[in-house]
Amino acid sequence: MNLSKKIFVGLLLLLGYFGYSQDKKPSRWFSTASIDFSVPHQMEYFYGYSVPENHNGYLGGNTTLKGYGVAFGTLYTINYLLFKRLSIGPITGFQFQVNPNYFMCKLGGRLTYFLVDKNNLYTYVQINNNFSLDKTQFSTGGHFRLGAGIPIAKIDNVNMDLEVFFEQNSFRLEGANSLLTDEIPESIAFKSYGISLGIKF
Repeated sequence: MNLSKKIFVGLLLLLGYFGYSQDKKPSRWFSTASIDFSVPHQMEYFYGYSVPENHNGYLGGNTTLKGYGVAFGTLYTINYLLFKRLSIGPITGFQFQVNPNYFMCKLGGRLTYFLVDKNNLYTYVQINNNFSLDKTQFSTGGHFRLGAGIPIAKIDNVNMDLEVFFEQNSFRLEGANSLLTDEIPESIAFKSYGISLGIKF
């Protein structure tokens, strides 16, 4: 075999290997779906009161609510792996807060950092808007979550992950029902710790 044929065969083998490796290259896209459970450890409620027209100043206050319940919900994300250890993507889902009973839809984004790769220990930051379909509950709100997760099982290309997190939900209460007596609700903030069980696929 002369030199030109050797070069030709070598190029064919190189192109074939390149094409095979491209087909086997892991996708940068992945999704997650989770079920979340959290328990508030602090709930700060801000409110005001109606005052006579001749009253100077503003009557208002805030209080820490006690004995209020848990929250649970579900979230779904579509993620793009920017680098080997960093992904970003939109997130949506819903959450139900018990006592006061708030049902909220969530829409936002999530930034995830993997300590090794996307199949190992990770930490993440998540920021969402809270939307209500019932304005007697709340008008709008924000959500922040900081968490960490680890795969606990793997079946084929699906990871089952366990997460722990801290989160804060805040709600604007203009026009909402009062929570105590005859006060005028302004806002409320829940700080919570929680766990999440999800899948990555």
